[in-house]
Amino acid sequence: KFLDYEFNFLDKTNQENYIKKLTVIWGIKESVFKIYNEIGISFKNHIQAKSFEMKDQSGSAGLNFQNKTELFSFHFEEIENFVLVYVFEKQ
Repeated sequence: KFLDYEFNFLDKTNQENYIKKLTVIWGIKESVFKIYNEIGISFKNHIQAKSFEMKDQSGSAGLNFQNKTELFSFHFEEIENFVLVYVFEKQ
C-alpha cells in the first residue's frame, strides 16, 4: 500500500533485511509527509526513497507532488528493536 518504486531495490530473499528496509522506508515516507503535510499526498505515488544499504544508515528521497519536486536526505539508526528515522530538506 505504500511502496511502488522501492520494490526495485528490495531483496525478498533476505527476510530480516527486507523487514528492516520496509520499516525504514515507512519512516522516510511518514517523515516526508509530515514535513510537507498537504492534502492528497500519497506515500505510494508521490514519495520515493532512493536505493540504500542498511549499513550506510542514510540516503535520499524525493517528493513529486503537484508539479513540484522536493529533495530530502534521510538518516536512520537501529536502537534495540526500534528504528529511528529522521529526514531533512535538501537546500
